[in-house]
Amino acid sequence: MSKPKSASDSKRLTEAMQSAVQEMVSSGSGDSSSNSSEESLGLGIRGALERGWLGSLGPVVEEARKHNAQEIERVCSRHSEGLLGSLKDLMGLKKSTDSLTSGVRRVAATTATAGKTLLSEAQQCSDMRDVKARLSKVRRSASAPPPAHV
Repeated sequence: MSKPKSASDSKRLTEAMQSAVQEMVSSGSGDSSSNSSEESLGLGIRGALERGWLGSLGPVVEEARKHNAQEIERVCSRHSEGLLGSLKDLMGLKKSTDSLTSGVRRVAATTATAGKTLLSEAQQCSDMRDVKARLSKVRRSASAPPPAHV
């Protein structure tokens, strides 16, 4: 590997190596076949060898590994927070539905009891009407003049 002549050359060389490593890492990541990823990795290493970067590539690869690990941690953390928030919401919803279900059961039990009471009272009312009708017949019979004997 040729030594960089200046700080800007060194910076450009580092950026080029970072770009090559990033290309090796990101190529094929959206592809379901591992052949594409392996091919990209092989081409990247070959390019590093041809440019004489192999001795200097280790620190750049380690930096990319750390960056990717941090990015994975950041994304997982965000998704974990979202998942925990969703679970908390679901537990709150479960409590609300349990409360609602309990309330509906109480209303159903109260309605059933009131319905039975209403049916019982309606039967008593019907029985009282029958008694009233019989009493009216008895009263009419009692107040009617006796039949004439021939």
